[in-house]
Amino acid sequence: MNKTTSILMFALALAPFGLAQTVQTPQSPYVWTTIDVAGAGWSAAIGINSEGRVVGYAMVGTKYQGFEYSDGSFVNIDIPGKDMTHAWAINARGDVVGCAHNNGQPCRGYLVSKGEYSAVQPDGAIESWAYGINPRGDIVGYYIDASKVQRGFLFSLGAFTSINVPGARSTRAQGINSRGQIAGSFTDAANVNHGFLFSEGMFTTIDLPSPGTTVQYLTINPQGDLAGVFNDAAGTHGFVIRAGNLSTIDFPGAKWTHVHGLNAAGEIAGMYGDQAGKTHGYGLLLPR
Repeated sequence: MNKTTSILMFALALAPFGLAQTVQTPQSPYVWTTIDVAGAGWSAAIGINSEGRVVGYAMVGTKYQGFEYSDGSFVNIDIPGKDMTHAWAINARGDVVGCAHNNGQPCRGYLVSKGEYSAVQPDGAIESWAYGINPRGDIVGYYIDASKVQRGFLFSLGAFTSINVPGARSTRAQGINSRGQIAGSFTDAANVNHGFLFSEGMFTTIDLPSPGTTVQYLTINPQGDLAGVFNDAAGTHGFVIRAGNLSTIDFPGAKWTHVHGLNAAGEIAGMYGDQAGKTHGYGLLLPR
């Protein structure tokens, strides 16, 4: 039986000049980089691997187009027979996971490895999203079952395992590292969102210290650092928890900011909304 516990992240050292502030100074090695597909109505960067390769998707015309971004260049990711492709994570081998569908149809999880496509969908699922992949090729995500309940999953060595927070109305597994630690978000019985960490058979609830904040998304890097998205009274922000320090991530001048990917070097992938209402992908990247 899975054990469960709950923590409030009040013990974190809230450095006044955390990652979000430091990276904007001339001394920082990190560079804010907007990642927009040419001609797209909007773009979103979601996953980043150890080499700083970023995957995401963009609205091009009336279709979602997946992409990989590296060193200023884009490569399209399109699933055969589907006109809507979302790319959500990439591992060190270059394997990519996401979901794809035709317009108006349910999304289906997928894996692209060495140029070969395979479906990632638990039996009986109405819809599925493959959201994270580690160096071994273990995949996490979530799906909607026949009862229309959202459930998390782990796909490893050809078998699916359910990842469901006890007592939750819905569970979304969104990241997995090489240790097999899984991070994600869930909605409780009171319809409030939280983050979770699943490690060594135990669920830990991840909530941020400020009153009124809700964690909407949570992922994890190889060291066990966490990153994601939270809402508060002021809006929507990204965040990173590294070495016990919590940093809020707000793209300079943005109306809102998401963090979706975090690699071992502390590089970030995400998206932000500008003051005109357009969505852009971005990376907080080391020069290469």
